[in-house]
Amino acid sequence: MSSPAAAKFAGERETVQKELERVLASRELRNSLQLQKLLRYLIEETLAGRAEISIRDWIRSYGCR
Repeated sequence: MSSPAAAKFAGERETVQKELERVLASRELRNSLQLQKLLRYLIEETLAGRAEISIRDWIRSYGCR
């Protein structure tokens, strides 16, 4: 069963992913792999309906305190 948040973004997934790729290729982010990973993770977790815990999990997975 998908979450309400995942259902909310289902119709916009392709548009959001294309925009994410555009932003990741921007001058501001193209040289920062860590920021790219963070942004990609946050967007993917939001699209999957798991945004509530995504920042905390990302910080733990990268050993940030």
